[in-house]
Amino acid sequence: PTPPPTETPTPTQTSTPTPTPTPTPTPTPTPTQGAPTLPSYPAGGRIAFQTDRDGNSEIYVMGCDGSGQTNLSNNSAEDKQPSWASGGKLALSSNRNAEGGYDIYLLTLDPWAVTRLTTNAANDESPALSPDGSKVAYVSYRDSDGDAEIYVLTVADRSLVQITDNIAADRDPAWSPDGTKLVFASDRDGNFDIYKANATDGSDVEKIGAVSHGTANDRWPDVVDYYGDENIAFASDSDGDWEVYYYDGYELTLSQLTKNVDDIADARPSWSKSGEQMVYDTGRNPDNNLDIYKAYYDGANAVSIPSKASANDDSFPDWEPVEDVDYCAGDE
Repeated sequence: PTPPPTETPTPTQTSTPTPTPTPTPTPTPTPTQGAPTLPSYPAGGRIAFQTDRDGNSEIYVMGCDGSGQTNLSNNSAEDKQPSWASGGKLALSSNRNAEGGYDIYLLTLDPWAVTRLTTNAANDESPALSPDGSKVAYVSYRDSDGDAEIYVLTVADRSLVQITDNIAADRDPAWSPDGTKLVFASDRDGNFDIYKANATDGSDVEKIGAVSHGTANDRWPDVVDYYGDENIAFASDSDGDWEVYYYDGYELTLSQLTKNVDDIADARPSWSKSGEQMVYDTGRNPDNNLDIYKAYYDGANAVSIPSKASANDDSFPDWEPVEDVDYCAGDE
């Protein structure tokens, strides 16, 4: 399978928005099922992912070696696109609300709590928690023209800032390691490229030319601090299939990490905190369903993380940021 298609509006280049923080009502924790029982996990951080193995989309967590796979969301709604921050916080998009649209929710694992962060008639999706967990960037269709724009919400007071404002589609937000920039995909020039902008107000928008593939589509960026330099992983369809690429911020080089044929997609990479390893989803397995693979930063030693044997899709992996651990236990 290939990543889900997205619309491509008529491209236009507009000026940077001048956003004004907008206070929104403060939701209270949402009644949910009881806290899940989580096992001990190996050193190296947990991996959250989206799966349809239970008949609907749920958020699961597992060790970086695939152990202890546990359902975190555990309800009949559709829960998708998990994003970690430090301190055991996890954002996701869910339509569990009474209105039926997708909103952004925050899971706190210890102590267990589920809090609805957005209350909007339009769909809110693709959350990305800031490194310290104080803010969440996400994609929303709430503006008047109904296209995909990026917003940043402050968790403490629910103030909201619109980061992008144009008729193009702006998607896949990710934070710079220091929390000052947002990196995202936009088709404002006719195809999806990777851009960056200030996370406070959307100013200083810049296409990251070093990772551009011309007329190809580049999506799902993730950025990590690697010994003082910023490395970027992302997916591109530049060779006809979706593949994972890696930009080395020190060497200033761009490398293709995966190579498949027959419309097999490798996409949605996520770095470990150290930048030594990454995970991504792929359809390269024999049943052509999406599974999660783990590899070193240069693509070496790519292996399937043990998963439940099924004909279902496991996708959108996100690696929990854990300090002072270079590799998943057993991978050193």
